[in-house]
Amino acid sequence: MQAVKKIILSETFPGILLIFFTLLALLFK
Repeated sequence: MQAVKKIILSETFPGILLIFFTLLALLFK
């Protein structure tokens, strides 16, 4: 189960960061 959690985190976290920075870019454009 721990390996699955790590895979999910490694797949999801970059996507969250990408969305976060995209929103920031839109706000401060």
